[in-house]
Amino acid sequence: MTWRISGDTRLTLLAQVDRTRAGVYNRIRPQVGSVFPTAIGTRIPASLLTGDPNYDRFHSDQWMVGYEFEHRLNNTVTLRQNARYGELKVDYAGVWPNRRLTTVDAKNPLNPANFSCWAAIPPAVGSRSRPSASTTRCRSICARATGSTSS
Repeated sequence: MTWRISGDTRLTLLAQVDRTRAGVYNRIRPQVGSVFPTAIGTRIPASLLTGDPNYDRFHSDQWMVGYEFEHRLNNTVTLRQNARYGELKVDYAGVWPNRRLTTVDAKNPLNPANFSCWAAIPPAVGSRSRPSASTTRCRSICARATGSTSS
């Protein structure tokens, strides 16, 4: 929404809300057999699920607010200030094959596929305010996977 305060000044308010409830895209297939037929002419079906249907979740909740302010002082100088703040929460669970077409080891906490991360969104540049206590949380737990963890 833009408000033209005068011929030289405008303020635009920005807002976004997004909620996604979906699955993980794990229809990973090799080029030969999917894009190109194999040597014997067969193809891998596009419906092949290479993950675990019990661990097929991507949920995210995101919101952002902000503004763009502009004031033209004269024909050569224009002052601009923009700011935006937002938060994102993600709950993600998926299992997928690695390069050797084996799946990740869900029981190994040292496996890079099993991770949790938290990050605070920093304040705007030049702001003296502290970051919000709300944090972004990403959690990926690959569970009930089978196969080797070799990379």
